[in-house]
Amino acid sequence: SGAIRVNPWNTDQLAGAIKQALTLSRVERELRQHKLYRYISIHTASYWAKSFMREFKEVCDKQKKGIDKLPTLPLREIRKSYAESKNRIIISDYDGTLTHLQSLPQLAGPPPFVTSLLKSLCQDPKNTIFIVSGRERRFMETWFGNLPVGLAAEYGFYYKLPNHEQWECAGQGLDLSWKDLVHPIMTYFSERTPGTYIENKESSLTWHYRDADPNFGLWQAKDMHINMGDSLANLPLEILQGNRMVEVRHQLANKSMVTERLLNYLSEHEIVSQKGEVDFILCVGDDRSDEDMFAIVQKLRDQARSNKNRNFDEIGRNERCHNENQMQDHSNEYKPNFRDASSNLIDHVSPERPKKASHRKMSQNAKVYTVHIGQEQSQADYKLDSLVALRH
Repeated sequence: SGAIRVNPWNTDQLAGAIKQALTLSRVERELRQHKLYRYISIHTASYWAKSFMREFKEVCDKQKKGIDKLPTLPLREIRKSYAESKNRIIISDYDGTLTHLQSLPQLAGPPPFVTSLLKSLCQDPKNTIFIVSGRERRFMETWFGNLPVGLAAEYGFYYKLPNHEQWECAGQGLDLSWKDLVHPIMTYFSERTPGTYIENKESSLTWHYRDADPNFGLWQAKDMHINMGDSLANLPLEILQGNRMVEVRHQLANKSMVTERLLNYLSEHEIVSQKGEVDFILCVGDDRSDEDMFAIVQKLRDQARSNKNRNFDEIGRNERCHNENQMQDHSNEYKPNFRDASSNLIDHVSPERPKKASHRKMSQNAKVYTVHIGQEQSQADYKLDSLVALRH
């Protein structure tokens, strides 16, 4: 744009901009005027009106599609499943789910009712609570360190399992020199977008534009995404454009990985012998980063259920093979057979003891609820306007 952009609330900046405008050379004034004239000649009032209505319709259609796709969480059903279960996992995103989004991390602490709710849930020994956040671990430790809950910071790059005192790192000793490449790019856009700032975490860099003009901030975010996509194409990084922010993080900083690590831990023999298999999972989130979390929970749920069906099929197959062998040689010895041309010989399996199903991360009949907070499109099974509805 040929305009001189300025924050009108910054008097020093405003005075400097006025001085700059008054002292422009004739050539620069003509170039700026020509650029502005050309722009408004194309983007007329009619153009803007049509563009606004078109984008407005697209947003409405997208939201309607997202709303229609997801059924509302059946509260009566989930309360019944909760009451009947014996080993529950509640996995929740933090920002936007347990608390309102805040531009400054220092202001993003949990409200009193959330702390009270978590304390109440922790008092039930059947519950395992796990909170996953993009915030740094120092904030998570300050807010929740006195509660017996599992924590994941920076999208799971750092995590602390339930009943553990020490934080673990998903990528110990990783090279973080990529920050030297990313930070100047973010600085470039921050200098040109009032109301933005850079958050430097241990495993990621985040450019926030929550306090910037929403339209201009979004345009700049898309431009930044394109620029960094070209520069970082060959590095093990992810560029996430989320809720008024652009974040560059290592691939190991992923909510799906830490969620799977939690379920692996809770399915270990020692844990299962004490509490039994996990038979209830509530997984809640509100933005794109939570889609990975939903996907892994759904995948492990489907694997547990398919193991159940596979196990029954194996029983029937073994019984048929056993009967056929008895008819052929009246022998009590069970003989292995070929399953198909692409597999090796199956292991010796007794007809009275079916082949053990592969290790699963939850009960075959576990009640699993993945819930998206809000009206946007999601891969979750259900939607909910607010987590407050679950309090009653």
